[in-house]
Amino acid sequence: MMVAYYDAASSQVHLYFAGNMRRAVDFRMVSARGGSAQFLSVAGHGLPAYRLTCKVPSANVLLITLEEAVPDRENAFSTVARWSFHRLFLVRPAGAAAGF
Repeated sequence: MMVAYYDAASSQVHLYFAGNMRRAVDFRMVSARGGSAQFLSVAGHGLPAYRLTCKVPSANVLLITLEEAVPDRENAFSTVARWSFHRLFLVRPAGAAAGF
């Protein structure tokens, strides 16, 4: 499950993700451009760092990649899971714009 929202107090987009990791992870958006958005997990003591990337390569497809930081290697991530959602499964209100 993913829930994204804009936090007016911090002027940041947050995303909560709960999957097979047995806990919910709080992410903050670090970049968005050209149909792609990238989020980094909020670091906690002793918790692994995660990166979540959402891409919209076409109006009919949403690709999501979850990666975990590689210990002792700066900016190195290893893929944990990938998901592909197609228009058949996407729900969008009538008149809403495609993409980000």
